[in-house]
Parts: sequence; structure tokens; C-alpha cells
Amino acid sequence: MDKLTSLRVFCRVLDSHSFAQAARDLGLSAGMVSKHVARLEGELGTRLLNRTTRRVSATEAGRGYYRRAQQILRALDEAEEEISALGGAPRGWLKVSMPLDFGLSYLAPLVADFLSAHPQMSLEAVYEDRTVDLVSEGFDLAVRVGAMPDSSLIGRKLAEDHDIVCAAPDYLRRHGTPQHPGELREHAHLSYHYWPGSDTYVFHGPQGQISVNWRSRLRANNGSSLVTAAVRGLGIIAQPTFIVGDALRRGELVQILPDYQMDAINIYALYPHRTLASTKLRAFVDFLAARLGGDDYSLRNADEAGDGSTSGAGSATP
Repeated sequence: MDKLTSLRVFCRVLDSHSFAQAARDLGLSAGMVSKHVARLEGELGTRLLNRTTRRVSATEAGRGYYRRAQQILRALDEAEEEISALGGAPRGWLKVSMPLDFGLSYLAPLVADFLSAHPQMSLEAVYEDRTVDLVSEGFDLAVRVGAMPDSSLIGRKLAEDHDIVCAAPDYLRRHGTPQHPGELREHAHLSYHYWPGSDTYVFHGPQGQISVNWRSRLRANNGSSLVTAAVRGLGIIAQPTFIVGDALRRGELVQILPDYQMDAINIYALYPHRTLASTKLRAFVDFLAARLGGDDYSLRNADEAGDGSTSGAGSATP
């Protein structure tokens, strides 16, 4: 067993928190995965992993070793990329964090198309609304929906969307249709857990800017679940087109307050400085930018200034 393979196996076990999943990912038997980890622990004379029937986690020594192993493997991958880039075709492995609703509806088909177009590429797609730590968790890239506060990450704007305030026709028949944002205070609010403004919503209308404190009847960390509640007539939601678009087209929800707009919602690709020059990352981000810019679901191509890179990190992730 060579040392680099053992390092890759060890890192995959920790990334997946499972010997069995690591074996499936790497095309090895579970026994061989255990042997690779045991070899490293034997050479180092210390336990690297805590093993339970449900989950695998790193010991203190294992966490330090994992960080070093990631650096070694990343350096090797980058060296191989530099050589492969001479041939013009991206190759290698990318670990990407994607938001759940937007990711499954928009990005999953693009991932399949990208891999079909680049047979030497492999990709691990993690769909969840949690904002991951790219560096400590070993991600190469995150797609985020929302604002970009200052951070050590590089951000490229891929596209934008807008929140739409809407409700079920039955709810509006029973409770009336708001004609002004201030009237929302009298209505049941179905809100998104990761909304950065807490209960405050800012609208831009004929009379200028209006701030509304709109308390929630239901708060959830997933946009699709809020659409389900809204369709059932439980309240009013303000969600992006990519969340409510299908329900609007089916007539299950109707837009209200069309003369009052909220700020655009930006979709970004975020990545650490260390991956800036990565051929495989540039290829994937360029692919996403080109495809999202021509999307049929109200996403518009983003205008980019300069080289399209700004410092920032994602916050809300519908």
C-alpha cells in the first residue's frame, strides 16, 4: 500500500464520516479501507480516528494530521493540474457545497452536463443550506444565494433573482389582499430561517424605501417547505423566483404588492484564494456562469466589473 493512497483513504473516511462510504467512493473494499487507516495509525503510533457504530470522527491528533494530509494531497493535485492544463482539458476532483432548493432545481442538471463534457473530472456535490467553512471542511467551491459580507474568500457573481411576495388565492379571499407593505404586519408570515434581515423587510416603491417588521407565524430552514405551507393557505411568503416560480405558474400562489420591489438576490460562486488558479475550478465556475446566465427561470446574467472577482462570503442560502 503506497502512502499517498493511504492519505487519500484517510481523508475520504473523515470527509464521509464512514468507512463504508469511503470504500464506495474510492472503489475499495471496506477491509482495504480499514487496512490503510490502520497502517497510518501504526506508523504514527497513535489513534487518528474515533470509531462508533454510527459515525467516525477524528481524534485531536487525527484533526491535525487531516489538515496536513489535505495540504499534501492538494499540492499534488495542483501539480498534476499544471501538467494537464498544458493539454487544455481540466481534470481532477472538486468538492462543492450547494444550497438545497436552488442546487437540486438548477445546479444538479448542470453538474451532470459538466461531467459529461469533461470526462476527466470528478465532483463531490454536497446539497445543504448550512454555510460551510470551505477551508477547514476541505471544500473547493461553494455556490451561495444572498449577500456577500467581507471575508477571505473570492466571489464571482453568477446571476441574480428577486424575492416575490405571494400567497394562495384562498388565503387572500379569507384575509384580504395587502395593498401596501405596511399591511403585511397584519398577516401571517411564513419566513426563511436564514433570512439575513431577521424579521425586517425593505421594499422600494413609488414613495421610496419602506421598512417593515414582519413577525413570523412559521419559520423554516427550507424554502420548499414554506411554499407547501403557503399553498395550504397558512400565510404569505417572500421568496425568490426559483422557489415560488412553479407554484405561481400553476396558480397555486399569486403575486401581491407587484409595485414594491426588494433588493436583488445574487447567486455567487465562492472559493478560497488557494484555488484561484485552479484549472478545474475555473472550468466549472465558467460553465456555471455561462449556463445560469441563459437560464429560463428568471435568472439573469450578472454584470461583472473588472475580472469578476471581489472579496466576500455568502450568508443566506435559500
